[in-house]
Amino acid sequence: MKRLCCLLLLLFFQLHLYAGPNRYAIETAYFHDDQQKHTLESAQAQTFTPYRGQLRLGFVGGETWIRIRLLEPLNTSATESASPLVLKVEPYSLDSLAFFQHTAGTWSEQLGGELQPPKKKVCIELQHCFVFDASHADKDFAYLKVETTAVRIIRTDVVTAD
Repeated sequence: MKRLCCLLLLLFFQLHLYAGPNRYAIETAYFHDDQQKHTLESAQAQTFTPYRGQLRLGFVGGETWIRIRLLEPLNTSATESASPLVLKVEPYSLDSLAFFQHTAGTWSEQLGGELQPPKKKVCIELQHCFVFDASHADKDFAYLKVETTAVRIIRTDVVTAD
């Protein structure tokens, strides 16, 4: 009986850990540029390959462009929908990140990455986070440019700032 109670307690604890912040469904695709010759405008015209979950490219040089579009919230209530959204990028070892989003008729750029000077933290340590404007995110694509000399494994999530 004690074992059963302990197992149920462990199961409950694991479910509690997975509850976490609300995640949003996103559509992701990537384009890899070995030559590092593309700007935001020219990268948008390239053919992007869809992927789900982690993008694993291994040790490759150049830049990787990730195209992101918000699809729909998975678990939201009225109070959570007012909470700002954050694009979370892992692992921390990514050298240089540039996040581009089209808002108010112009492209805005947010910089991040391990080699960037420290900035105001939007999320916990060992993650890179960017403010994600959800006003037109279901219609427009956002772009993340990744440069790194480390292994190129990239995970992106859109979560509430809470």
